[in-house]
Amino acid sequence: MIRVASGQPQRISSRATFYFKWVAPIVWLLWGGAIAVSSAWFNGLWGMLIVFGAMALVVGFVFGMESWRLADEVHDAGDVLIVRNGRRKVRIPLRSIVQVDCSRLGRPTTLTLWLEVPDAFARRIVFVPVGPAPLFFGRHWLAEQLQSRIRQALEPHADTRAVKFRSA
Repeated sequence: MIRVASGQPQRISSRATFYFKWVAPIVWLLWGGAIAVSSAWFNGLWGMLIVFGAMALVVGFVFGMESWRLADEVHDAGDVLIVRNGRRKVRIPLRSIVQVDCSRLGRPTTLTLWLEVPDAFARRIVFVPVGPAPLFFGRHWLAEQLQSRIRQALEPHADTRAVKFRSA
């Protein structure tokens, strides 16, 4: 359970986000390039250099596009979330979140917060949550907690919309 003590925001995004966003795609590209070059060098298959190199670039690009969408930091400050991505920092009220998605199909587990009105980060915020994720079944505890807090923030406006929760 995340508790905001004395107005100090608590980090709810993983510190490993830097690894997933920058290190892993670069390692993938270097690894694919090393396989392509070593295959061409040791086996004399220079045509394979083009094939493996192209595969490494395509997969690295797709992998990078998926990981670059992650927010750098997400902090919980009570009734708002403070989201930082690069130099941009924005405060998002809990009542402006319309849906909480939890994706466990790949690693890392990600949470996607869909916003009612697009802001500096467009219509959604994707981040790697802090703490352990369920191995096979069940929802991430942070997604459950955010969903319940969003419902509490919406209680005065309960008739206007409902918060949706999806788990993949």
